[in-house]
Amino acid sequence: SACFQEVTGEAGPVHVRCPAPPEHEYYARVAVQSACTAINAYSQWFGPYLYPEFTIVESYFGWNGNECGGMIMIDHRIFGMPHLAWRYFDGLVAHETCHQWWYNAVGTNGYAETWMDEGLATYFSYHLMQIKYGKNDPLLELPKGLDWLPNIHRDTFTFYGLYGTLGRGDACPTVQDMPKYSHLVNLLSMTYDRGSKVLGMIEDRMGEPAFFAFMATVYGKYQYGMLRVADFQRELEAFTHSSWDEFFRHWVYGAGMTDWCVEKVHVERSPLSLLPDPAPASRGPRERGQGPYRVTVILHQKAQYNEATVLGIRLDHSDDYQIRLPIEPEALPMRIDHPPAVVTLLEDNHFQVEVELPCKPTQIAVDPDQVLLDCNPANNYWKTPIRWRLTPLYTQLEETDLTTDYDRWNVILGPWIYGASYDDPWFTRSARLGLRAGLYRTQDFNGGAYLAFRPDERDLVAGTDGLWDHWPWPHTQVGFVAERGLTHDWHGFPEDRGVLFGRYVFQYGSSLYLPPMKYVEVFTALLEHNLEPAAMTVPGADPFNHQSLAGVHYHVDYLTPYWDPEGGFKFDATYSSGLPILGEREGLNRVDSQFSIVKKVPDGLGFLSETRVAARIYGAAGLPDKGQFYTLGGSTLFRGFDPTDREGNAMWLGSLEWRVPVVRGLECDYVDHTVGLRNVYVAAFYDVGQAFLNGHSLGEVNHALGAGLRMDVAWFSFVERTILRLDVAKAINTNSPWQIWVGVGAPF
Repeated sequence: SACFQEVTGEAGPVHVRCPAPPEHEYYARVAVQSACTAINAYSQWFGPYLYPEFTIVESYFGWNGNECGGMIMIDHRIFGMPHLAWRYFDGLVAHETCHQWWYNAVGTNGYAETWMDEGLATYFSYHLMQIKYGKNDPLLELPKGLDWLPNIHRDTFTFYGLYGTLGRGDACPTVQDMPKYSHLVNLLSMTYDRGSKVLGMIEDRMGEPAFFAFMATVYGKYQYGMLRVADFQRELEAFTHSSWDEFFRHWVYGAGMTDWCVEKVHVERSPLSLLPDPAPASRGPRERGQGPYRVTVILHQKAQYNEATVLGIRLDHSDDYQIRLPIEPEALPMRIDHPPAVVTLLEDNHFQVEVELPCKPTQIAVDPDQVLLDCNPANNYWKTPIRWRLTPLYTQLEETDLTTDYDRWNVILGPWIYGASYDDPWFTRSARLGLRAGLYRTQDFNGGAYLAFRPDERDLVAGTDGLWDHWPWPHTQVGFVAERGLTHDWHGFPEDRGVLFGRYVFQYGSSLYLPPMKYVEVFTALLEHNLEPAAMTVPGADPFNHQSLAGVHYHVDYLTPYWDPEGGFKFDATYSSGLPILGEREGLNRVDSQFSIVKKVPDGLGFLSETRVAARIYGAAGLPDKGQFYTLGGSTLFRGFDPTDREGNAMWLGSLEWRVPVVRGLECDYVDHTVGLRNVYVAAFYDVGQAFLNGHSLGEVNHALGAGLRMDVAWFSFVERTILRLDVAKAINTNSPWQIWVGVGAPF
């Protein structure tokens, strides 16, 4: 096609080509260079590539890459990534190219034994990236002066999904029929991520030279044939002259893990030693920290399998472990000569290691190279490793599984900017500007403390928040928020508030900024001046400025796709009760619910069939009826009013919105493809609602008409998508001003 230009290269006798449109020339060149390097490496490791030519093509599908015979396909979104993410692209091409050996030349049963090619392709492409760039290299090559921005490291990118699956309690065997994985995330976690670790454990047992010699033998024998897992095990046993039955039962056909933990370390000077004194009397007194030292380490293996490992001991302040002691649970007790050490088995799967060292150790770690499938790598150390990060701009991007180290605690500090991406049933935190110190542990904890200015309220607050994920059960979360107003807001009130909640998650989502798709939660909250003073009121109204609440909330969001729904529904329901305690004068009860739905216009109607219709109904009621509990106006409610126009104890609301595409399929990218505009919509909407207070209607039924602009934005090409929303509305039967709203996501 004249729309394409071809980039070519040579990998020995293999001609490598990549036809691509001109705007994707950069990644076409990266693809050819990556494929040439990979073909040369894999040919050396396993055996020659089969064909004289290898082709990389740009394609359109819902995942990133796909292998074929003599060809690989890379999705167009990957070609449209920021150029600073070229190392990720390199790893993807290396992975798909590896399938030319494992899937193409050596056939596999992808339905029942996905690991037999995907586990191998993941491991060997990861191994190649380590050779090229070093261990745990950053995937984003940030420009000079912007290297403080959050980055994504290869180890985290490779394994964060696995630890999410483990946290949710969804672990399953590495090899099984594809439908048994239930969904794609489990398939990727178990066959790609866990599967690559299994290959690494095999290499660790055999040693690198023997392992690669074995893989070359298998490739030569099964080329143009089918390799099944049973064949792979049989060849491994023949090559090593030992049984691998237990290993395959545990790690390939099983779902268990190890959890080696350094529970206790005792260090003391050794009065009697087999080691020569490093500072004899003739050379004066020994320096502080010099030995000999006797070190006693208590290890605990807390998971299913006692896989053999290594205890690493660091004697200086480098990243290396100068002493490595084998820990083989099936061969204890064990005596080691150099250095003098004894390893013994204690009760309850505890292990004791006694070792004499020439100097005081600086760090001790079990499985220091992270070879094993360990469900909690953070507890493998004597001195807990911490990733410290000081940033000049602290955003929500700092607190994600992708941008933190998956295997340790992360401490982040810096100037902070925050904006809520969804509403909570107790209160929604408004925008904040200030300072924050955060603590993050992948699939475990996310929290921090902050001092911030709130522009909407024009006050200064100090606060703390936290969320424990997968605690105390795999599908539960426990969290809290507590804020103290240090100054009065612009209405002259102090605003203190806090909440403690527990959540059971039925279904998780894939968004980086939205809550899970389906969950139920209970909460207790303390609120001070939760609503701004109302513009309209009636005699006897009570704003209930102090509320002590306990409640339950149910949420389900099946709008699809989540950022720009073409169909589906969303439902929320909340009940809360306030008790006359902790300063509250009178009890209260509140219930509210909302249901929204999106439908495409049926086919066959021309342009209209490209449009969508969204509808919403909302209702809320609270007792006593003098309480001002709810606001009718707002950016996601009645858009013709601001939040103070109607505040009551009960209200109803209906909305109808017609969403019309103006431009679709855009490829307008900015700042090196970091931000891209994909679609533009306009919306015409109608809101109708009424509020009540103390038995009276706050005016007649209110009607509003408005129009909106919706911009579908892609971040880093494929990492995340959002709708940026601008709405303008006017209540048509009341004398209220025009309202302008800016937000993220659809209003309902």
